[in-house]
Amino acid sequence: MNGEAKMNLNGLPNYLVTVLIIYFFWRINAITRIKIDRWAKDRGVDVLSKVYVPWHWYYPLCGGFHPANFRVTARNAQGEKEIYWIIGGGFLWLNDEIRVTNKGGKAHTMTNGKRDQFSDHSTGPTPDTTHLHKILYSPLGIKAFVVTWMICASVASYLLAQKYWVSYYRIANHGVSEKAIVLQLLPENHNLVRYSYKFGDKTFEGMRGSFPPNKSFNNLKVGEEVTIYFDPQHPETSLLGDPKAIFKDETIAVMIGGIAFPLLILLTLFFGNREISRKQR
Repeated sequence: MNGEAKMNLNGLPNYLVTVLIIYFFWRINAITRIKIDRWAKDRGVDVLSKVYVPWHWYYPLCGGFHPANFRVTARNAQGEKEIYWIIGGGFLWLNDEIRVTNKGGKAHTMTNGKRDQFSDHSTGPTPDTTHLHKILYSPLGIKAFVVTWMICASVASYLLAQKYWVSYYRIANHGVSEKAIVLQLLPENHNLVRYSYKFGDKTFEGMRGSFPPNKSFNNLKVGEEVTIYFDPQHPETSLLGDPKAIFKDETIAVMIGGIAFPLLILLTLFFGNREISRKQR
């Protein structure tokens, strides 16, 4: 029987990986805002507001849920208000490409080389969510925000906990230690260590990152003994290090991922980062 491999990127604690994912999401969102301002300047339009919309119906597959989806209200050179949709997709933040569609449904592609020129991309209706933001800013909307956040946080925390937290909890509280033999070192696979151990009349294998009291990955050798921990009721799942420390990291990761990440998305949607200029008032 094989122990299930559960290892973080490059051996980082789970909560650090979660923080990096949240930062990456925020960074894409921030870079897109800068690109919108650049696009508006090249087009000669005055941006009145930029509202982040997590899910875009216009491109449900390639756009869909994306940190670079925005609803932009702008005033053109003739003083007329226009509504644009900035649609994320692909490596938008790397290749500096922005897809723009106006309220009428005509979509265009704007590239880094010629931001003042547009090519027809597709056609179709786009939704107007102005009413959504009016609802969100009402007292009822604030209550709805809190309730929605609590529900999302509960669901996200539960789903995250099911993956690793439950098994880590069992090992941290009911686990026993045993000696294992290093079978293979995998520097190309996030410094994982493949090892084997016996419990009863069965032999198990695991693949984990090495944590204290064991040596660091660079100091381990094939054939060397290491200390692993597992729950006797579930011996197929083991940890290559102090289970209490690993469980603590996993708990922090679940809290950040389950509570902070939904909060970040809802706050962005709720406040909309409505950078409304005085000209609109």
